[in-house]
Amino acid sequence: MVIVMIKIILLEKVLGLGILGNVVYVKSGYARNFLIPFGKAIIATDTNIKHYKNIKYQMQLEYKEKYDFAKKRAKDIISLNPIIIKRRVTKNGKLFGSVNKSDLINYFNNMDIKIYRNEIIFDHLIRKSGEYNVSIKLNPEVIIQMLIKVISDY
Repeated sequence: MVIVMIKIILLEKVLGLGILGNVVYVKSGYARNFLIPFGKAIIATDTNIKHYKNIKYQMQLEYKEKYDFAKKRAKDIISLNPIIIKRRVTKNGKLFGSVNKSDLINYFNNMDIKIYRNEIIFDHLIRKSGEYNVSIKLNPEVIIQMLIKVISDY
């Protein structure tokens, strides 16, 4: 079996590969199916390398601005820790329904904080009352751990 590697330029920090501007080799499927479509990398052709060298400083400034914005959002979000969600529950603590990403988005919207579905990292749906951890990824370098407390509303 032949593994085809492709040379790419990273447009942001990617865990296990490097930081903005690194030129690295990755498997072609990883580049074509994930890195390039999600704007994390471009193919490292001679033209792209020359062009990238010219705009590298500008890209670093843009990345720094996005990072600073994510840090500011993180402060606002952390100030709401823990998240308390009230639901109807049975006598043994099971919820009628579940708590999911949409519930968290609504919670943050009620607090005038904009958060997106793809920023919330959920292990599984919450179907019982109790305390749960959830991660919110605002940037590849800014990941927040939040505590969700699901309690009975009556």
